[in-house]
Amino acid sequence: MAEPSRAWISPSDVVVYVNRRGAYRFSYPSGWSLTERGTAAAVTSPRGTGVVTVGTIESGTIEQAADLFVARMASVYEDVEILRRETSGSGTLPMVGTATDAAGDQRRFAATVVGGREGEFVVGAFTPVGDPSLEAEAREILRSFRLLSDDGRAGSDS
Repeated sequence: MAEPSRAWISPSDVVVYVNRRGAYRFSYPSGWSLTERGTAAAVTSPRGTGVVTVGTIESGTIEQAADLFVARMASVYEDVEILRRETSGSGTLPMVGTATDAAGDQRRFAATVVGGREGEFVVGAFTPVGDPSLEAEAREILRSFRLLSDDGRAGSDS
């Protein structure tokens, strides 16, 4: 994944979150709130309308992990539609789509399945349709995701 542009926020307003148990890190705007549980983490926008989640998913391959992620989304959201799904060949599988939440509001999501040492991670950004600035912030958080190398530093393997 590409390094985030940081055009979305000044570096002094960015928090770098490191999850040593999950062996990953990502950056997010300081105004967002963080929730963590074990190897999983989520950050939520100040208005609560955008969220970026990171979690492991049990499967055998990146493609199977992506299919499982979509199936899990379909159990929570209605009208899940994958608009684009690409196999990059670099240990990641990005996808973009839309879904309808329980309140009937359409949500846009961008997710990337990343193969790690201990299995696959899914990094997902969920925003309301029609809020391009929030969508851009969420995608920057998603792009900042990095697996940690064995010495605890961000590796170039993602």
